[in-house]
Amino acid sequence: MFRYVRFLLAVMFFLSAWSSYAVNVGDPAPGLQNVQWIKNDPVDISKGKGTCIYIIEFWATWCGPCKESIPHLTALQEKYRKQGLVIAGISIDEDVQVVKEFVLQNAEMKYNVGFDTEGKTSKIYMTEDSGIPTAFVIDKSGTVAWIGHPMELDNILEAVIAGTFDAKKVNQQTQLSKKIMQQVMSGNYGEALKLSDELLKLDPQSEQSIGMKTYLLLLDGKDDWAINFINENIKTYPEKTGLLNTKLNTLYQLKKYQLLDKECDSQSIRSANPMVLNIIAVGMINPEPGQQEDAMALQSALKLAETAYSKCSFKDDEQKSLVAATIASCYFKLNKTAQAVEMQKISMELTKDKSKIESLTNTLKEYQTSAKSGINK
Repeated sequence: MFRYVRFLLAVMFFLSAWSSYAVNVGDPAPGLQNVQWIKNDPVDISKGKGTCIYIIEFWATWCGPCKESIPHLTALQEKYRKQGLVIAGISIDEDVQVVKEFVLQNAEMKYNVGFDTEGKTSKIYMTEDSGIPTAFVIDKSGTVAWIGHPMELDNILEAVIAGTFDAKKVNQQTQLSKKIMQQVMSGNYGEALKLSDELLKLDPQSEQSIGMKTYLLLLDGKDDWAINFINENIKTYPEKTGLLNTKLNTLYQLKKYQLLDKECDSQSIRSANPMVLNIIAVGMINPEPGQQEDAMALQSALKLAETAYSKCSFKDDEQKSLVAATIASCYFKLNKTAQAVEMQKISMELTKDKSKIESLTNTLKEYQTSAKSGINK
């Protein structure tokens, strides 16, 4: 049961419904105070009123998801620069020198980067409950149009630029999502399901809302309904490739390993997010406390990871390195040490992250030691 709640929390996170902020959608955007600009020109929201659309993103060098968002933000800046988009990444780190060194080492940050001196700007926009990374979209009127995770910006930004963004509907979705999570945390899954239907009426094609109802069905013990519901939506909205990720998660939660294997052999698997496949595979090879390793799960995890590695599109080699390491781990747990050693070496070749190479090297030594001693073969 806890696993279902965990996946539902992930859906809620991307809707940004469970976080609170010092500013809300519809508020005039506050100015950026006491920001020490590290890369590109200072950003003054008031000067861009009427011509610019801003993304103000709060991040930190120690935040893993923040680092993953950097290439995405850069791509958005490059794509919409001519439409007046200005992105400002405001670091909430404690040491400005750390931020300067990070920016120097990450040339792909092709947008404005600033350091939040004394945390003054973040305190104006955020609260203690706000997570990072968080992006605030500010439209040409200088109004906060949207608040959420930077990886969810694509459709939102497109609508804001086109002038078709419906802030009222987004507010309704946010409020309903909060109510749903409140019901979930109280164990009222039936009430949460009723609210999810209201949420879907606002946008029947929303991948997040469809995913939310799928997981709510799981929480309410309606396993077959959950599978049928996600299958129906995949059939209705074949262009919504994110729904496949929800289906894979659902099958994993229900331990439907044979069906997972079948999905790996389908043509549609090529549109799946390889990192979702990798997360599922890692979960399958690392059972929760008190549970034993499942041989069938290990085999299915290996197929998932190998499918991700060979069939899916990666954002960069760092992602591919992670999947290669998962494949190596699967091989090792399946007593195939020679294959584990070779895949671990490939994982090391694909990454440029020094700390990651150190960790991978230590694991490689473990695999090699086992191979020599004959513990695993």
